[in-house]
Amino acid sequence: MNSARILLAATSAILGCAVLAPSASLADDSKALTVTKQCNTAAQATVADELSYCTILASNVSQLVGAKVRYYGPGFFTATHKFLDSWVVIEANQGTAFGHCLLRGVPAVLGACEFTGGSGSLTGFKADVTVTSADFITWQWKGASSHDEE
Repeated sequence: MNSARILLAATSAILGCAVLAPSASLADDSKALTVTKQCNTAAQATVADELSYCTILASNVSQLVGAKVRYYGPGFFTATHKFLDSWVVIEANQGTAFGHCLLRGVPAVLGACEFTGGSGSLTGFKADVTVTSADFITWQWKGASSHDEE
């Protein structure tokens, strides 16, 4: 009986630490992240052999403003398929960041993206964001991010 109590106490301590521990994906110096991006506009019509993209119009992280956001599947968000499960790459000026997004479009848009690394001007970029949109054209990301400053 004594060994059962020790096992229970040890398991409780381990689980308690796991729940209370901060996210391993973000450093202690994480900051709020806001992004407004636009997708599916005439200006973003793709040329032959180019993957479609969204453009970041505004962000409190200056390196992201003007960047292209490309989704690589396997699931794509369309008018008839309102679910996205996709790898994602941010192509910023002199840098890239990569991650994964999950998004549902019904009954209302709600999703999440996690970025786990980057290079160039986005070296070490990490972020966890919530994704929303009212019109399927303009999208908002809100969450936390960190990256190595150059």
